[in-house]
Amino acid sequence: MSVLVDSVRRMTEANVDYAGVIERESASAADALARAPLAARVPSCPDWSAADLAYHLGTYHVTLPRDFLTHVRKARYRVPDVPEARLLEILTHDLGIGVD
Repeated sequence: MSVLVDSVRRMTEANVDYAGVIERESASAADALARAPLAARVPSCPDWSAADLAYHLGTYHVTLPRDFLTHVRKARYRVPDVPEARLLEILTHDLGIGVD
């Protein structure tokens, strides 16, 4: 099994508050971008500036409404178990990600 498939499998089996992770990471990114000069380079993506990252996040990412987050937590939503064959199909066919 590839490292990517193994990582995704562990995420689906873990007892993780995914809504909380998204909320914290979104707040962290917004805070970092508010403090960064627009021309600052993004360490994990050196070809991008802070302005590029802010544009990307503002264009392609969503902010989850507070009532939605509350509902997900109250419902104790967990990522459904996905059979390995379907997970590989999603990664390779649907998303075009090569797996080793």
